[in-house]
Amino acid sequence: MAAPATLALERCPVCGGQGGRDFALGDAALRECASCGAVHSRLYADPDAVYVDGYYSGDTEFGIDVRHPRFQAFLAEVNAHRAALLAKLVGEPLRVLDVGCGTGDFLAAGRERGWTAVGVDPIEQSGEIARGRGLDVRTSMLEDSGVPPGEWDVVSAFHVLEHVPDAAAFLRLLASWVRPGGYVLVESPNWDSQVRLASGDGYVHLRPLEHLIHLTPDTVRVAMQRAGLEPAEMRTPTWPSRLHTPQQALADVGRWSWSRLPGPLARAAAAAARAADARRGRGMVVWGLARVPAG
Repeated sequence: MAAPATLALERCPVCGGQGGRDFALGDAALRECASCGAVHSRLYADPDAVYVDGYYSGDTEFGIDVRHPRFQAFLAEVNAHRAALLAKLVGEPLRVLDVGCGTGDFLAAGRERGWTAVGVDPIEQSGEIARGRGLDVRTSMLEDSGVPPGEWDVVSAFHVLEHVPDAAAFLRLLASWVRPGGYVLVESPNWDSQVRLASGDGYVHLRPLEHLIHLTPDTVRVAMQRAGLEPAEMRTPTWPSRLHTPQQALADVGRWSWSRLPGPLARAAAAAARAADARRGRGMVVWGLARVPAG
């Protein structure tokens, strides 16, 4: 398979600044912005070569295979947690638009709660899978989707923000589909996470040429403010899963050295670590909710 064309990322995707500390981590050529501290890739693959059929089935060098029933069950658990937290913070029922919805897992979680949920994704294969589950998913970019703007209680984007070259512009785009006083919700891998700090160049979310920005709670907040949004809630959860073995639960929180603990003790240790990491901003992901000004 021919290597995809690459593009240079010369400005910080969070603040637009130029310059900073260049460094390498594994195969990733990175820069830490001198202005806001965000870490971003200096090169990224042509999106037209990345977001294609096969992205969600492991048939390209990018993306991830989501087809295994065990992984599908894991995604259902994670999205139930996401939906429950959103409902706790903003109430329900909700009208939710999920951008970059993939195979529709968050939409399915919303449907279980009685929400009106619509998704948009640029990959035809993922849209077909989602529609096969009875979900309303449009295969297009948001601007071309035909979904009415300015009407949605929440517009969400899970693991999308790290893929865009201008975070503030993307957040402004999402906000234009939200009703006044509604919310934009994003989730991305947390560069400040304990699992990243413990992983070195084996960090699972490094994904050279595919992940453009490595975000933290502070840099997500900067991007939201530059987009004219009002940050409302910033958390760093490590979503639990009943499907994980004790060793997998410890790996999720970067505590591989505890793997000799017996099963029940390992599970308790992983749960305690998840809670501690969330309090310290060291959880696996950044989960950020921002309000769209009412007027």
